[in-house]
Amino acid sequence: MEYLKRLVGYGLVVGLGVLLTIQLRDAVLGASLAEKRVCLGLQPVELNAQAPDWSLTDLAGKKHSLSDYKGRTLLLHFWFTQCPPCIEELPSLVHMAARMAGNKKFEVVTVNVDDNIADVKAFAKKHKLGGLPILYDKSKKVPRSYGTLKFPESYLIDGSGVVRYRFVNKRNWESHLARACIATML
Repeated sequence: MEYLKRLVGYGLVVGLGVLLTIQLRDAVLGASLAEKRVCLGLQPVELNAQAPDWSLTDLAGKKHSLSDYKGRTLLLHFWFTQCPPCIEELPSLVHMAARMAGNKKFEVVTVNVDDNIADVKAFAKKHKLGGLPILYDKSKKVPRSYGTLKFPESYLIDGSGVVRYRFVNKRNWESHLARACIATML
């Protein structure tokens, strides 16, 4: 009986030690561990590589480049108008962009790769995408520089220009999980 009490006591001490070690690790690693726990639930490809630089114009002709977003978390999204999953995903991007519009630490930017900018403008007007930043890349050079071969595809880039995650296919960017993932990166 004494042996059993000692064994239970040792088990409690070891268990408590493991629990404290895990909590200490979480405190030291901080947001990066919490970020991974949340973001990996969206089933991305984890990259942690420097984002390729780019310079594109929006539908109004204004130039944008990756460096314009330095210091902010950027959701960079590649799409085209004849892509059904792209069309399904766009409303959640529109809502996210509107909800985060006042946040100086986060930005949503989309890159359209259609052959005709007039078609993109008509599509944006028809689908009420006015609040969503749309850049245009007929050459598809920017998505290729990121390794994008299928659409839609999104990249979550941190404030120092490191691509943390690549999301292949559509996501609901207004889901609780997506909101939590982005919140951990701000």
